[in-house]
Amino acid sequence: MVDQNQLDSLEKKLREKPRPLLIRYFVALVGASAITIAMLLFMHDLVTRFLERDPTRYFSITSFIPAPDPGRQLPDAPPAPARAPAAPVVELIDEPDVSFEIPEVIVETETPAAGQPLILEE
Repeated sequence: MVDQNQLDSLEKKLREKPRPLLIRYFVALVGASAITIAMLLFMHDLVTRFLERDPTRYFSITSFIPAPDPGRQLPDAPPAPARAPAAPVVELIDEPDVSFEIPEVIVETETPAAGQPLILEE
């Protein structure tokens, strides 16, 4: 059961005039701006901390290649690959007297009469 005091408080809330829409939009704009600015500052701080520390702390690099000297423009060239082994040669033999028997396929284009079973094998 609902208490009478609760009903009275609900009626008062319903009779109260709501805040104007412009004030609601202003409060939402201020709140969204504050959240956006806080996130931008937090992300900037996070990125600067990340860049200042050693990157090998964050990633498991298995084959680490050091950067070239600051005075050089290009890294050292990799060693030349070894010569590939000789590839095997396949000899093809031409036999002109080999013949293949290709069976002739006859396709019947007529449909069977209604009720007549199809004969698929001969």
